[in-house]
Amino acid sequence: MTDRDASPFEVREPLLLVSINRSWREGMDATETYHAVRFAWVIDPERAEGYGLVLAHAGGLVRGAYRPELWLPATREHFPAEQPRDGRWGFHGRRAEPEAWREYVGKRVPDEYRGSRSPVRYCDPP
Repeated sequence: MTDRDASPFEVREPLLLVSINRSWREGMDATETYHAVRFAWVIDPERAEGYGLVLAHAGGLVRGAYRPELWLPATREHFPAEQPRDGRWGFHGRRAEPEAWREYVGKRVPDEYRGSRSPVRYCDPP
């Protein structure tokens, strides 16, 4: 499916929209997508605490939905398998519940959230 074929999602709760274009490849499963989206972003960790859903997107489509449980500095201590990244953050979390997955995954990123230079967008419901 291409982004032109999909309907755009509606922001129904505070969420972080994170581009994984650089690491995305067709056929990635939910676990691989989680590992691509959870590390390492320039964010305000206090602000991010108020956003209970992270959507991973690539190629204009949402590829995964995850519930962050804890935001941590992007250090080897917190993410032993990753290269440390000063000034960046990552999260430990879980796959979103089936209702949220159906609500967002496979949907197109709305036009108002496209074209940003930042890979992370804070999205609030209307």
